[in-house]
Amino acid sequence: MNMVYTQSISITRIWQICLLGLMVCRLAGQEANYKQYREAGDLFYKEYKDYHNASEFYKSAYKYQREDSLELAFIIAECAFYSWDLSEAKKYYLKVLSYEPDTCSKRYRMSNLHLAQAYQRMQAYDDAIHYFHEVLDDVRCDPSNTVIENFANNAIKACEWAQIQNDKDSIIIIPIESINHPNTHELAPVIKTGSLIYTHFDFPEERAHPYEYQLGLVKTLNDTFLSRTHQDSTIAFLTFNSDSTRLYYSICGHENKLDMKCVIATSNLDGSDEQIILGGPSEDPTFIHPRIGKDYAGNEILFFVSNRIDGFGGLDIWYSNLTSDGLPLDIGNLKAVNTAADELSPFFVDSTLFFSSDHIWNNSLSFGGTDIFKIKLDQFPETTEHVEILSKPYNSSKNDFFYVKKDASSWLSSNRTDPLNLNANEPACCYDIFKVTDTRPPPPKKPEYVFFQPKIEYFCVNEFKGSGTTGVVLYPVGLPMSKVVKSDVQGRFEIEKGRSYDMHFLNPNVDDTIRIDVNQDGTVSKDYFKVELDALYNPEILDYCSLEPIELNELSDIYMVPLIRNEQKRDGSDFLKLNKDGNFQVERGMDYWLVVQKEGYATDTLTVRVDERECEVFSCEFSIKKKLIDLNVAVACNCNNVTCYMSTENYSIELNSDSGGINNYNAGRDTAMTTYSYKVTPFHFYSAELRTDAGETFQKKIQISMDRGDCKNEIIFQSNSSPR
Repeated sequence: MNMVYTQSISITRIWQICLLGLMVCRLAGQEANYKQYREAGDLFYKEYKDYHNASEFYKSAYKYQREDSLELAFIIAECAFYSWDLSEAKKYYLKVLSYEPDTCSKRYRMSNLHLAQAYQRMQAYDDAIHYFHEVLDDVRCDPSNTVIENFANNAIKACEWAQIQNDKDSIIIIPIESINHPNTHELAPVIKTGSLIYTHFDFPEERAHPYEYQLGLVKTLNDTFLSRTHQDSTIAFLTFNSDSTRLYYSICGHENKLDMKCVIATSNLDGSDEQIILGGPSEDPTFIHPRIGKDYAGNEILFFVSNRIDGFGGLDIWYSNLTSDGLPLDIGNLKAVNTAADELSPFFVDSTLFFSSDHIWNNSLSFGGTDIFKIKLDQFPETTEHVEILSKPYNSSKNDFFYVKKDASSWLSSNRTDPLNLNANEPACCYDIFKVTDTRPPPPKKPEYVFFQPKIEYFCVNEFKGSGTTGVVLYPVGLPMSKVVKSDVQGRFEIEKGRSYDMHFLNPNVDDTIRIDVNQDGTVSKDYFKVELDALYNPEILDYCSLEPIELNELSDIYMVPLIRNEQKRDGSDFLKLNKDGNFQVERGMDYWLVVQKEGYATDTLTVRVDERECEVFSCEFSIKKKLIDLNVAVACNCNNVTCYMSTENYSIELNSDSGGINNYNAGRDTAMTTYSYKVTPFHFYSAELRTDAGETFQKKIQISMDRGDCKNEIIFQSNSSPR
């Protein structure tokens, strides 16, 4: 809680003059003036915790340069540090370090640590790193102080990390001039029904005590929304429940200028029916920063901040489910985010918790002061995610908290450099509300889905053949094919609102693709589909001789030519090609030529006739023939009625074609069988002539026929004479 109230507003100069006058009247001389300033400083510093005014008195005493000047310089530096007057803190810490020997005997070792932090908060990261190393040198005097050692090491990493972080050009942050005022705090913005509601802290000019309570008002842009005028309390940090029927807020009383003790109350929108629901006069902890959110099941949760003794230390974020009357049930510590440091200003939306902390997360994430972080809590309060820090300019090197967002805009409170209300008299004041606008296009909305159950009926020439979604899939337009949507056991498809789909049929008899448009309200452009089954022809191509099937992808080309009045269209515009399933979609009652081409085979055609009522995939075999087939020529003789082969040295063979076919092509001889092999062209007549050394001539004319048995032909010349 102290993080919010360390910014002190100076009491009026009249108050200071009156107090000094009273003391001067009782004391006399230079010694008396020094003592008076010192005692006044101690009063404001120790009892009132008014660091700014304590510093003024201590500075007056410091001018006398007494034996306690080193102590005064350190206290002045501490006052400036805790009131965020960082330039003044740096000035006096350097004085202290100039007085102190660089040995283990120096008394004010915290000077290096706080000076390093001051540089860090002024974004002077190189200087900060230097003095954090000085802190590590100081640790050698007290090796047991591992807490300071770990903090300094992590702070060095944080400075190095922060040095390379840049503002995002697409994010614009500006103070809201209409609500920020000099010498006031503007905190805890809430966006409700288009209005900005916030907490405004002011300080009365006339007060009975120097730490009299700050006047707390919950305001809109132009009017007071809710106020409390009791002398001993103030109201702050207002929020609404989810349906805006109840208020939750803190009621705070001041213990001194710095510290306030608060409870959390709830009431109707007009402040009636007020009940204190957390904290009370007999409880030591304070309860601040209430905020309502919803978990993944839609249950309302009250988040708040407290320094309860069963926490992690400092201020922690706590949560409680609410009854139907809006009252808290069991209280839980949000362990996913709490540390020994201070965690503040929770804001829970879309399963993401935004909060502020002065802890150095992941040993390196910090810009210097209190930063804004976020964490995804899909299974509230459990999570497997890690805390992330918001980038610049959401965060600065100063204190940033009370982050809220709506659409592309967000709001936060900060005492960052150059807020609207800085002036020469109050260099460390105050907290202002800033609006942050992200000019980047908004991220795509999370898709919403509905169930779609189409009615699909199949017909063949108006004859009903069946219905259902079996074998039907939907491909979302604009997304990868892997995002295909299949129906469930009830025949329903889960489809995205506002997206179009292509309905595809795995049934090969349906070659149509139907576009379906889904409206934003989940309705579809069409939910009944009458599908006419196609007639499909699936060719089966075989090798003529071997009868082995030939795969379609092995063909050079295959197509079908429709025959009209027994004439072929020559322009090729109506030639049919295979579809993606390897079928031809043919027209009923039509005749076609099937044309098949394959390298090494003769181009051939087959006439295909499609029945008028054909609705199935039909096929028939079609064999294609090689351009060249084998012809073997052998010579044999009868030796005592036993067939024997003649020696190839005794004869020669000549093969001729009578009809212009290829002859003597690739002639070769099987020497073991005394056989000559030829490649010949089908459908031609050939004659073979054999001449022996004895002058015998045998002629034999052969025909290569279309019969499969002739795919491999053989001619045998026989002689009754004995071979030599």
